[in-house]
Amino acid sequence: MDSFDSFVDQKVLDVIEKKTVRSVCDYGCGEGGLLSRLAEKKVIDGSLAGVDVFSQFCCGNRKPPSFSGIEFIDRDSDVFGNLIRDRRFDLVVSSQTLHHFRTPVRELRNLWQLTREGGYVLFVDVDFSRESDGQITKNLHSLLAEALSAMRGSFHRHHLTLDEALDLISAVPFEVVEAKTEKLNPHQDEKRETTDRVVQGVVQTLEKITFKNPLVGDVFHQAFRSFRKLAESTGVEYTSLMCILLKKPEGKSLSQ
Repeated sequence: MDSFDSFVDQKVLDVIEKKTVRSVCDYGCGEGGLLSRLAEKKVIDGSLAGVDVFSQFCCGNRKPPSFSGIEFIDRDSDVFGNLIRDRRFDLVVSSQTLHHFRTPVRELRNLWQLTREGGYVLFVDVDFSRESDGQITKNLHSLLAEALSAMRGSFHRHHLTLDEALDLISAVPFEVVEAKTEKLNPHQDEKRETTDRVVQGVVQTLEKITFKNPLVGDVFHQAFRSFRKLAESTGVEYTSLMCILLKKPEGKSLSQ
C-alpha cells in the first residue's frame, strides 16, 4: 500500500535516477516534507528550494519551514522575484497544486522561469475524471470544496481531468515527456490522516467566511456538520492521480 507522500517521493526519485538532476525546487512545498526527505536521502548534491504562499496557509501568517540545507521562499515576497530572475533548477516538482492555482497560466510561467533549459517539471495531482473517486458525486470533500470555492474563491479552484490539465499546460511551450493516470492504494491510516486534514481545513475555511445573511450561514454550517459526520464515518480519499512530466526545450522562450 502507498501513501501519497511515498508515491510522489518515488516519482521524484525516478526522475532523479534517469535524468541529470543536481538541483530541485518544490513549487507548492507546504511544510517541506518532500525536500526534507530528499535531503535525508542525500540524492541531490546541489541546491534544494521550496516555494509556497506561506502567509496564506489555512490559519494565515505562517512562517516558512526551517530545515538545514534547504531554502524556503514565500511566493509573495521580494525574494521570490530574485529567485525567478537569478536561479534555475534541473527539476521543479509541483504536487497537489494545479487544482489550487488561482492564476494557473501565471504559475506555469513561473515554473518555466525556474526550470533550466533541458530541465524538467513534474506535476502530480488528483485526476478528477468521471471515473475518479475525486468526482463530486463520489467524494464529499470535492462537493464541499466546489461550494466553498464558489463562495470565497480560495479553496479548490479547478477540478481538472488529465486532458484538461494538458490543455492548460499547453499555454506554456513545455514538451510533454509523459502523462498518465495511476491508482494509489492508501493504507487505512493514510485515509484517516487525509480525512482529518480535510475536515480541519474546511473548519478553518468556514471560520474565515462572513455571511451577510445569517440564514445562509446557518444552512452552510448545518451542511458542514452533516459533511463532517459522513467524512468521519466513510473517510475521504483521492486515489486517481495524474503524473505529468514536462521538459523545457533548449533555445525556446515564452514568447515563441
